[in-house]
Amino acid sequence: MAERLAANETMPNLDEWQVRGQEVKRVRLNSLREATERYRCIILLGDPGSGKTTALNHLAFQLAGENPLPPAGGKAGMGGQLPLPLCLSEFGPGLTPETFILEGWGSAVETGRWGASDLAANLEGYLEQGRLFMLFDALNEMPQAGFKERAAALRQFIDRWAGRCNRFLVTCRVLDYGQELTGLQRVEVLPLTEDQIEAFLVAEMVHQDDTCAELWQQLNQAGNQAERDQLYEQLEQELEQRGLLAKWHGLRDTLRQHHGEQRRLLELARNPYLLTIIIQVFLADGHLDNNRAKLMARFTRLLFQWAKGKCRPDQWLDADIQQQALAVMAFETQRRSGFGTHIKTELVKAVMPATVQPDPNWPPVAAPADQVLELAASASLIEMPVDRSSVRFYHQLLQEYFAASELLRRLELAGWSGFSQLSGLDANALWRWPWLESEMPPWERPEESWEPLPPPPPTNWEETTILAAGLLAENADRLLRRLIPVNPVLAGRCLVEGGARVGQPTSQAIIEALLATIKQPEVALRVRIAAGEILGYLGDPRLGELVTIPAGEFVLGSDRPQLEQAGFKWEEWMERETPAHTLHLPKYRIGRYPVTNLEFDNFVAAGG
Repeated sequence: MAERLAANETMPNLDEWQVRGQEVKRVRLNSLREATERYRCIILLGDPGSGKTTALNHLAFQLAGENPLPPAGGKAGMGGQLPLPLCLSEFGPGLTPETFILEGWGSAVETGRWGASDLAANLEGYLEQGRLFMLFDALNEMPQAGFKERAAALRQFIDRWAGRCNRFLVTCRVLDYGQELTGLQRVEVLPLTEDQIEAFLVAEMVHQDDTCAELWQQLNQAGNQAERDQLYEQLEQELEQRGLLAKWHGLRDTLRQHHGEQRRLLELARNPYLLTIIIQVFLADGHLDNNRAKLMARFTRLLFQWAKGKCRPDQWLDADIQQQALAVMAFETQRRSGFGTHIKTELVKAVMPATVQPDPNWPPVAAPADQVLELAASASLIEMPVDRSSVRFYHQLLQEYFAASELLRRLELAGWSGFSQLSGLDANALWRWPWLESEMPPWERPEESWEPLPPPPPTNWEETTILAAGLLAENADRLLRRLIPVNPVLAGRCLVEGGARVGQPTSQAIIEALLATIKQPEVALRVRIAAGEILGYLGDPRLGELVTIPAGEFVLGSDRPQLEQAGFKWEEWMERETPAHTLHLPKYRIGRYPVTNLEFDNFVAAGG
């Protein structure tokens, strides 16, 4: 995907955070390469599926294929830097950063590692010379057992070797990032623009056919506009002959419907991974659901169908059997938080069910673990190295989708009365953040930094729960009613991000719980901020609430000696603020709360 995105110029946009005193500004970057030339150590943040790994891999390809970057701040002639991508899901308990790097760099290719044992043997030597660019992917996938200790060790490793002019880049989901690596330059992946979505659509359509793909490559390499116009016309003719032009235009028109519920589909399409799913589902069905979880459900069924076409009939297992076996596997591996997302095959097979029961009216059927895993790998649902020693889902969202379906199945078995039958999990383990200020882990703001507070520490069940709410066929009232007393913020996210369908009483109950959360000073500030953000999407009933300010006198402006005494350097504009003088104002009304983005958007839409 990285090569395709790069070839068709649809790499996601990026913003860097620039902290200037108490101000944080977002500044657009032309590319991730630009950021690496400017900063030695970067934390790359984005939503699930936003393209963090793609951007990291593309950077690695660039660095490997071009003249390497000189060591940042290093002396001329020190040589280039070798990019070394490693997945933090393999940085498990008991490992130091050094042993983790050595295993990933030096272990055999058959195990899914780099197999460069000769290079790995000189790790410290390369670090001493400032010769490495370490690309650490998916901090959020690092196993949770001992997470804080290993994150701290990683930070110490970065601090030590960045001083030797090595470079470092770490990726993480934005809402899972608790500032463990505070001090690294923050760069965020932005949602795709509508022009980027259009370019992505064209690229995916042309890659459905070899002739069209070849024309598209020629078009991108054309030297003048006349040649480009001729190739584009030829490309459209080829697409029309294959029925792809009508599908391209049909999908484009579907995404351009910006009104009502359909707008949610456009917002989903701003995510590269979800846009890939949208395209494949539309090509197969000619229509789309605007619910993320249901799109993923349909996409996995398509993957099963494609895998079946490549499989001998005597080796195939019914898709429903595979679905439930993978769902149990995803749920159980997620529940065992020490595993992370990259798991030894022997451990995966130990938690997989011997039998499953897709239809409750029929007895259980066998689900051989080896067969399920091989079929899932052929369907590109999971990844396994040549020696089959480990397993990971192709994308973390896929694991969370399968875990969501198993969560719902177990809730149904429990009769929605509680969580006693969820293998020892309860509502707190699934959903509750540290809620009160007294419970919230301390966070020390770095000196001279005014970055915002990190989000509340996640339980790692948030995305799974949001997907579960979206999977419920008619309504999600039963699930969200159980969420409200434990985590009303997550209940609100199920409505906003998951497209969960609930009755008006449930929606109102979520809004009231969020309002109550904001008003309680003993609730952690991080939680109250999160509650306010979700409330803004749901529709804050306080918008437009005014209070009356009684008539009276007040002092406007300042005197120059007061400003100088306060430490202000005198500037010309201050003349307009002096001298201090008294004004009398009649009674007036003013908004009780600061103007929100939504209010200002309404103001602009009204012609303001």
